[in-house]
Amino acid sequence: DKGTIIMNPVFWISVALLLFSSIGLMFFVFQYANPATKFDLLWEIFNITNMVAHLLFAVGFICQYRQSN
Repeated sequence: DKGTIIMNPVFWISVALLLFSSIGLMFFVFQYANPATKFDLLWEIFNITNMVAHLLFAVGFICQYRQSN
C-alpha cells in the first residue's frame, strides 16, 4: 500500500540519508579527478541534491509530527 509508505517518516529519512551520503561520496571522490572548469558544474549538482535531501528530511519530520498528534 503506497499510503503507508508515503506516511512513514522512516522512509523519507532513509531516502534523504541515502541521497545525502551517496552524492557526498561522489562529490568528494570526483572533485580532484575533474578539471577546474568542470568543478563548477559538479559543485552545482552537489548543492542541488543536498537541497533535495534536506527537503526530504523535512518531509520526514512533518510526517513524524503528524503521526504524534
